[in-house]
Amino acid sequence: MAIVSSGQISIQSIVNEFGGTAPHALSEYYGAASGVPTSGQISISDFYGKSSCYGATSGTLVQHVYEINVGGSSTSYITLRTKTVASGVCSNSSLSARCWAGIATHNDGYVNTGSRILHNGTSFVTAFSSNGYTWSSYVTRSGVSAGDTFQLQGAGSYYNGVQGPNSGWEIRTGNSGTLFV
Repeated sequence: MAIVSSGQISIQSIVNEFGGTAPHALSEYYGAASGVPTSGQISISDFYGKSSCYGATSGTLVQHVYEINVGGSSTSYITLRTKTVASGVCSNSSLSARCWAGIATHNDGYVNTGSRILHNGTSFVTAFSSNGYTWSSYVTRSGVSAGDTFQLQGAGSYYNGVQGPNSGWEIRTGNSGTLFV
């Protein structure tokens, strides 16, 4: 829970949010959150609205997964990977995600594949391919909180020497903190 954005705060407010070792001093909290100085002059007012959790916002690549379901086919989606959001992620964060669908080997047959990403059981991005590899566009997902689950699912069929389907995802967040446990 973040420190209040206005009103009275004290060193104890900062300790309650960020922890630390007694005796407490403001210098103990250099760089504790975005916008808090990392050196030099620091004051209690630097901590208005600050939080010890970190948000997930569009930006740097965090997770890139490649999964393959070779030698079989599934006309309904099967879960290839499940990830849980780490405990340090702030409530109601957002991230960007995309997935791809493709084939592992293409001889003279055809293949129809699909991939999707689910957040807490709800699909929010999909990709389909009838030949080769297809990436979806990036989709922003809001309302991401610690303990949430993300699943990569794939489905497809193959014919006449084609192996597949395979699926992948890319999830981006602007924070360097760990997104998944």
